[in-house]
Amino acid sequence: MSVSLRMDGVRFSYPSAEGDVLALDRFDLTVEAGEVVCVLGPSGCGKSTLLALAAGLLSPEQGAIVAGERPVEGPGVERALVFQKHALFPWETVRGNVEFGPRVGGVGEAERRKRADELLSAVGLSELDGQYPRQLSEGQRQRVGLARALANEPKVLLMDEPFASLDALTRRQMQALLVSVWQARRQSILFVTHDVDEALALGDRFVVLSARPAKILLERRVARPRDPEALYSPETRALREEALRALGA
Repeated sequence: MSVSLRMDGVRFSYPSAEGDVLALDRFDLTVEAGEVVCVLGPSGCGKSTLLALAAGLLSPEQGAIVAGERPVEGPGVERALVFQKHALFPWETVRGNVEFGPRVGGVGEAERRKRADELLSAVGLSELDGQYPRQLSEGQRQRVGLARALANEPKVLLMDEPFASLDALTRRQMQALLVSVWQARRQSILFVTHDVDEALALGDRFVVLSARPAKILLERRVARPRDPEALYSPETRALREEALRALGA
């Protein structure tokens, strides 16, 4: 299988009042084409730093990051980052937010409209395309954020705890929506979460990171296809306990 994203021997540190803090050191991770990889780890271990490096918002001190066959040297349309907070433009409508990336990228009006129509339908917001972010619920804003990230047709979707601030029901609905969108489009996804059950529900594979500098303590595959009942199977319960033990370590 081809590789969408590869991190080889990555090292990154950031300054603090007490001196440089080493977040990642000789860190390796691969995301295959069409694969969903969920990253678990304690707070402050470097999960968000990992995504920022993959997005090209930060540059490694050592090592290499490759998206497809190209070194990551900055942001690119082949990678899209979805934040925990939706980060929508308040002055743009729902449609304006979704069309923003393609518009900046020079995509013609007819194609922009076509992409927005398809994505707004996929996330269930076709009838709210003229609304502004302030008029939407938090769950609806996260749906717009997902549609906006997909509008540039990225090969890799980078997701930084995008559902963490949602209530339990809305969170489950967003997880189901993400699975539905992934099944239709098959982007590679690197998904950061604190929630073991979320990793088991979404991932083809999950990794558990240590405290910084982050090392991979545990890496496991999760069989597909899955349904909600599969989360309670003996195999999945065993994976859950293994992940929780690794997080406790």
